[in-house]
Amino acid sequence: MASLIDQLLLYADIELDFIEHKLYADVSHKDLSALCKLFELIVVRTEPSKTICCVIDSISDFEATWGAEILGVVGHLRRLIDLQRQGPAFKLLMSSANKAHNLVNMVNQSAGEHISLRAGNSPGRATRGLLGGNVQRRRRL
Repeated sequence: MASLIDQLLLYADIELDFIEHKLYADVSHKDLSALCKLFELIVVRTEPSKTICCVIDSISDFEATWGAEILGVVGHLRRLIDLQRQGPAFKLLMSSANKAHNLVNMVNQSAGEHISLRAGNSPGRATRGLLGGNVQRRRRL
């Protein structure tokens, strides 16, 4: 979360004078809940015309090492997506080459939020044979 905050502050022109002493102390001790709260406060103070894209690659690796803590982080990020609020658009992309065990439950698959490209399939239709079907392969002699 600290890295996400750092990256957001690089591009957002925001004064940090709104941070209360307790939150500042908790953030300085790398309290994960406080870091999530600070990230949210910065997002909602970002210029409304902006779009914030958050990309987390290999999310399942975090699940393996962080355990339940990553569920809390993703929960905070999901809340930023789901909130009906004024402010910047917040987009979240999480990718994983490995199977995520608990994180997949936080994604609304029926709303099309989950796309599996495993084994050449996409939701609802096979892609095998459609992609590259007109590509001629050369034989090696």
